[in-house]
Amino acid sequence: MQTIAVDAAHRGRGIGALLVGRMLDEARARRVDDVLLEVRADNPGAQRLYERHGFAPIAVRPRYYQPDDVDAIVMRWEAGS
Repeated sequence: MQTIAVDAAHRGRGIGALLVGRMLDEARARRVDDVLLEVRADNPGAQRLYERHGFAPIAVRPRYYQPDDVDAIVMRWEAGS
C-alpha cells in the first residue's frame, strides 16, 4: 500500500477504516498474498487501524522519515489473516 490519508477535519469517522477495508477487499479479489506498508512510529492511531485490519509489525526502519528522524514501522498483512 503506497499512501492513505484522511484530512484532520474528517478523522475519527471511520473513513480510514473504510479505505483500508476496501483496499484489502480488492487485494483478496486479486488473490494478493500479502500487503506491506510503512507507518510512522509516532502515529499510534494509524498503527492501531492497521492492526485491527490484520497487519502485524515485521521490522523497523530507523530514522526513515526525514527531517524528523522518526522510525518507520514496517507492517504486513497476509491473505487469510
